[in-house]
Amino acid sequence: MVARRIVLDANILIRAMRGVKVGRLLSTYAESFEFCAPSIAFEDAEAIRRRSWQARDRP
Repeated sequence: MVARRIVLDANILIRAMRGVKVGRLLSTYAESFEFCAPSIAFEDAEAIRRRSWQARDRP
């Protein structure tokens, strides 16, 4: 079987971390597709996650 790939961007990674729907979709198709993302997408997602959590903790 030919490997099919889907490239994920930072927005999809963030949605997967925050919610249920995207995570469920990724799980559903995990056996049919190979998911990959450039390292900058992970770095962007992590930076956005940190900023949003810091903003939430402000008084």
